Amino acid sequence: MLIPTHHGNWDPFIIGSHIKKPVHWVTSDGNMRSRFMRFFLQYVGSIPKSKNIPDIQTIGWIVDTIRKKKGIVGLFVEGQASWDGHTQKIMDGTGKLLKFLKAPVVLAIFEGAYYSQPRWGRGLRRGKLHIRFEILFQAEDLKELPPENIQEKLSDAMCYDEAAWQEETKQKFSSPFRSEYLERALYLCPSCKSIASLESKKNKFLCTICHSAFLLNASYKIEEEPRKESLALDIQTIRQWNLWQKETYPHVLHEIIEKEKGQALFIDEKTRIYRGRRMNPLVLLQRGKLVLYADRIEHEGKKRTLTFYFKDIDAEGVLKGQLLEFYEGKNLYQVRFASKRQSARKWADAVTALR
Repeated sequence: MLIPTHHGNWDPFIIGSHIKKPVHWVTSDGNMRSRFMRFFLQYVGSIPKSKNIPDIQTIGWIVDTIRKKKGIVGLFVEGQASWDGHTQKIMDGTGKLLKFLKAPVVLAIFEGAYYSQPRWGRGLRRGKLHIRFEILFQAEDLKELPPENIQEKLSDAMCYDEAAWQEETKQKFSSPFRSEYLERALYLCPSCKSIASLESKKNKFLCTICHSAFLLNASYKIEEEPRKESLALDIQTIRQWNLWQKETYPHVLHEIIEKEKGQALFIDEKTRIYRGRRMNPLVLLQRGKLVLYADRIEHEGKKRTLTFYFKDIDAEGVLKGQLLEFYEGKNLYQVRFASKRQSARKWADAVTALR
């Protein structure tokens, strides 16, 4: 088993270029909905996984690859790429899976990958990227250790923070567009707490409401431009901003709910909503505006309004940086936005916070 940290779409290809044997990656079936990508990923032996594919089926494919084909299986145990360069919580049950497989486990820790190709960005930021390989478990270790100890040891070994690594190595990343599309990840202004008021331009990050301005320098440090009222918060990295946002966003949403009393919390115009299942191509349902309320999301089209109550929504998340996805029952819904700068993450986080 090959288990890497996860920072962007190119991670499997970068790792694969350093390994002589092919790696069979467990990949989201969302990456297989186009005919070309489905053909390509199946050709290289990828193993699809989604909420609606029973775990036993995916495990069966993994077992077949490791035991019968003597192959290497790659698994991103965080479930999704990091938004801020820090390792995320490992998926529950990973320790049980590794103990069941009893295959050697090799870690691949990316250093510099997040700042080189952040999940929210487009294009590359020039700088050095390292991959640190480490054998974490041999088959004998997995036989002896209980699943909870395997899970804990794996979590500890994978713990990585890009900002701390940069502070230690002083590595810099050059780009004239370093902050471009950062509003996909950071959607809450730390000065005025406005939602979706931030705009990126080259290496700057601006709030259109309170006019706070920030610079993302070559060390990925956030510098606030001088103004009459400086930021009271001590935010110097994307990681720190993201942690503040995660803690503050639910409170901001509840304040809006109390103030507006049944009105919409926020709206995104000119969106398209699709429906599908597993690896089948998605079908366009309608065009319209996406509206967030205290207990639901509505998609208002010309002829009808689709309503999704939070209690019925499951597995909300963001695919490929800016596609909002969620399940209602066995149906997958995907929302696409008109502007590449609109944040799908603010919607997924709102559902999680208000459910």
